[in-house]
Amino acid sequence: MSSGKSRNSYKVDGERYISKVFPFPGAYGDSWNIVVALPESDILGSVQQLFWLSLGIGLLISLLSLGAIYFVARTISHQIETLTGEMAHVSSFELDRIKGVESHIHEIQVMNDSLMKSVATIRSFAKYVPVPLVRQLLQRGEEIRIGGKEAELTVLFSDIEGFTGIAEGMESEQVMIHLSEYFDHLTHIVSEERGTVDKYIGDSLMAFWGRPQPMEDAPYRACKAALRCVAELELMNRQWVGQGKPVMKTRFGLHTGMATVGNMGSRERMNYSAVGDNVNIASRLEGINRVYATQVVISASTYAEVKERFLCRPLDRVRVKGRVEPIQIYELVAERGMIDPQLETFYTGFEAAYEAWERGDCQAALETLDAIREIKRDDRPSEILREHCGSGSS
Repeated sequence: MSSGKSRNSYKVDGERYISKVFPFPGAYGDSWNIVVALPESDILGSVQQLFWLSLGIGLLISLLSLGAIYFVARTISHQIETLTGEMAHVSSFELDRIKGVESHIHEIQVMNDSLMKSVATIRSFAKYVPVPLVRQLLQRGEEIRIGGKEAELTVLFSDIEGFTGIAEGMESEQVMIHLSEYFDHLTHIVSEERGTVDKYIGDSLMAFWGRPQPMEDAPYRACKAALRCVAELELMNRQWVGQGKPVMKTRFGLHTGMATVGNMGSRERMNYSAVGDNVNIASRLEGINRVYATQVVISASTYAEVKERFLCRPLDRVRVKGRVEPIQIYELVAERGMIDPQLETFYTGFEAAYEAWERGDCQAALETLDAIREIKRDDRPSEILREHCGSGSS
């Protein structure tokens, strides 16, 4: 073999070899060479294996890194999307749907904590301002400003009969707890019927329907709320008797008419309220219950809107403070079809007697009252109608 190249690479039977030529020492003459030949795979095999192993490890690390990056990015994206959705619930005042997120990412957790604090603040704010008004302000991005507009409202006033005597027999803290439980039940019913609680005045409650959101069935919802409150109070009183607590009998007055409704007060403190003559009439009607021993008295304007859906009976024509002409008043009895047939017969008979008295036919009125007397004894409106007939007034 020639020694012209000290290193050679060649194939033998398809396998590549690497050879190295070394000359013999001079003492043996210079015509001899030592040739060392090894298969290339023996020399480079481990290097190739290390190369492919490194390549595989590199690809695996790259895939894992991509997966981790995707997971982290998707997590961040999902949490941001969740927070965005929660903010949409805030703008529509759907606070009960807001759950928040828990994140290990500091910035997102800070955003979530700020959101939840805002929600808690708005919830607290809503306890002082009607929820529909808060929702309206959030949706429109408006600030509360002093001012009001005229609108048709159905106004409800309630008052507890003999509350002063009840309060005198209890410790002040007990009175507060007892009254708060009472208001909690009534307020819940008013809210379910889409009413706006205006204010609590001692043991009285004022609410109205028709604003801040207009509604076509405001008189119906107000009347339904009043009857639901009466039924709820019966249940509460039974529980209170068992607990040794005083019972409460509540009177309600309802009237439908135009009133000014809006934000009233000062720049520092406001109240969303309704004012006007028609608001005062609702308050007067609540007090009229004392005269007729009734629980719910409504005006003719409210009656005209609900007479097809509620059983009502005419009570009288009365003068209320602020009005020169007397107004017709009615007792709100029950939703039609939800009363005992015998009692319905009584109220129908009373209405016939009342109409006879209005016509001036007192004899027919008295005969009708006599016919239904056994159905419902000690009925104060019947006694008053008899007095009208006896005095000849109409």
